[in-house]
Amino acid sequence: MERTIISGANVLTREGAWEQAQVVIENGMISSTGAAGAPETTTIDASGKWIIPGLIDAHVHLLLSTDSPRDDSDQQRLLKATRNARKHLLAGVTAVRDCGAMRKLNIEVAQAIEAGVLLGPTVIACGDFIAMTGGHVHYWAREADGPDELRKAAREQVKAGAKFIKLMASGGAADPSESPDAPQLDEEEMRAAVAEAKKRGLPVAVHAHSEQSILASLRAGASTIEHATYLSPEAVDALVQAGAAIIPTFAVYKTIAADPRLPAEQREIARRVYKAKAPLFLAAVQRGVKYGVGTDSGSYYPHGTLATEMECMVEAGLTCREVLMAATAGNARILGIEKTAGTLEPGKSADMVVLREDPLSNISAVRQVEMVIKGGSIVRPEPAML
Repeated sequence: MERTIISGANVLTREGAWEQAQVVIENGMISSTGAAGAPETTTIDASGKWIIPGLIDAHVHLLLSTDSPRDDSDQQRLLKATRNARKHLLAGVTAVRDCGAMRKLNIEVAQAIEAGVLLGPTVIACGDFIAMTGGHVHYWAREADGPDELRKAAREQVKAGAKFIKLMASGGAADPSESPDAPQLDEEEMRAAVAEAKKRGLPVAVHAHSEQSILASLRAGASTIEHATYLSPEAVDALVQAGAAIIPTFAVYKTIAADPRLPAEQREIARRVYKAKAPLFLAAVQRGVKYGVGTDSGSYYPHGTLATEMECMVEAGLTCREVLMAATAGNARILGIEKTAGTLEPGKSADMVVLREDPLSNISAVRQVEMVIKGGSIVRPEPAML
């Protein structure tokens, strides 16, 4: 039996406190038993370090990259996706939810990582973006109009192996000609896609900035609202009643707003979105709205930088503990992987990060990565090549 014991560290409990404990890994899983000193045991001294569960990024786009032109070939996108996945993992992110690609390529990346062909985090992929004709990122999306087309588009993703469905209910900040305030897919269209997802027990994530789009998405049965900028009291009431979660994605809009290479109109859209987010988000959290942590890494925001999003959320008014728990146990619940990830407990996958500093005192400590373990294997520092 392959066994590893990590001793001497401060280990994050499911309640979000530190506990002096050893972590025992057996055959890729966290175990509550095991004796140090057996011939097949590897012991790692982590004295003075902090161990947290593997971080989870709830909103990425592995097939999109800051160095990819809009007309990049599929071959180039796949090659860059392998690099992007590795960046997340080496930064301590052991699971990601990929919220949209073109031609369902994210599902292929997810399957390759699961099969051990590629090194990367566990990928929960939706397949294609589903947008109205001419809608948000329509140039990559599966365009669909009307309930019948939405139903078929959702079925196509399910057939390909999608683990959830992604819909575009409003405009965004990807192009200077669009508006986050503008509704796109309507309630009846989204309801048809949600019905198809629910047949297979799959959740539905909806890109929605405006109050109108958030409310329509929730009435249609959305599980999560991505970006969720304009959270009116009515939208907050609907979120609480539905039990749906929001993934706010602060850092991507801060990044777009400050990028001098982008058109001024696009930067202004992002600036308005970013400015509006923090007070509305905090008010929603105070009302009990569930929330996760996601970067929207892709065309405008670099992969492997979940730490920046976590820092933005602390700057917005959350505590370090709230953000760390949201990026681990909270995201695991939202993504439906809480049985295998999110906390350091017996029976769960041995996905964890050893840090040199205490992230409950300073969230930026998540940048101080000493070691990353995925499925019981040490992936950082990277094993020597044969």
